[in-house]
Amino acid sequence: MRSIAFVAALLAGIILAPAGALTVTLNAETLLELDQYSSNLLTAQVVDQAPGLGGGVRFDIRFPGDSPLDTQLFYTAARDLDLSGFDTLALTFTVVSVDGLHPAASEVGLYASPFVRDAAGLAHFWEMTYLDLTGGPGSITQDIPIAAMAVGHAKPGDSIREIGFDVRIEADVLSPDGLTLGLLVTPAPGATAVPEPGTLMLLAAGGVLLRTRRRR
Repeated sequence: MRSIAFVAALLAGIILAPAGALTVTLNAETLLELDQYSSNLLTAQVVDQAPGLGGGVRFDIRFPGDSPLDTQLFYTAARDLDLSGFDTLALTFTVVSVDGLHPAASEVGLYASPFVRDAAGLAHFWEMTYLDLTGGPGSITQDIPIAAMAVGHAKPGDSIREIGFDVRIEADVLSPDGLTLGLLVTPAPGATAVPEPGTLMLLAAGGVLLRTRRRR
């Protein structure tokens, strides 16, 4: 009985999000694990990533030219996640530095978003907020809706295969030599961190235990 109570409490505490906590985010540990480019066409590269301020990770991103393929990045990690218990996935993006702005540029901006690939292999990102880079450092929090994702087993977002972020530079004039962006990516304020794989395995084992006990 004690083991059943323990598992039930664990399930209630982790599966059921606290009231108002329907946003999920990536913590620093998960952000540091990002290591793959989710496109064979885009040429931007992460040249360095390290822990940064505010519990986030700083990414130094090299955008090598001014063509559309040079100015966008999908940077991710392969993860098997169930996000169906949440409404949105959110991250905060803060520009720390910009090196290589063209002197004739009057408008240079940034779009950034969390990025996921769902059970159907579809990529999701939500470039809704524009950050003006000519005005100096700035910060935006961007989210994407879980309900827009494909159903894997029973609900939208219940079988995420890849997770990370998307960044795109937009400008009236960009140097043909590109630019380097220092970007701090931090967990969204008040959001719940993406469950670790070990936690998911423990929850699955707890569910099997409860079902076995009920049959007896």
